[in-house]
Amino acid sequence: MEKPQGEPVQVFLKDLPDKFECLQFMIDTKKTSISPEEQISLKAGELVGKLYDAILKQYKNPESAETLKSLNILCVSCRPLR
Repeated sequence: MEKPQGEPVQVFLKDLPDKFECLQFMIDTKKTSISPEEQISLKAGELVGKLYDAILKQYKNPESAETLKSLNILCVSCRPLR
C-alpha cells in the first residue's frame, strides 16, 4: 500500500506464515469491535466451511479438480433466502 503504482508483491500460501505482514494492509488495527453484520458473516463462513467439508466427504473422488470446482461453485452459490 505504500507504493500503489509499484510492482505487486506476490506471496505464496506456503510462505504466508513468514510473510503475513505483507497482508497487514487488509486489517484495520484501530478497530476494536466487530459489527453485528461482521459477526453474522463470520458465522456464515464457518457454517459454509462445515458444509463444504461434509459434502466433500460424500464425493467418490474428493481430490479431483472437477470435484473441487463443482463443490466450490456450490458453496459460493449458497446464500440465505429472504
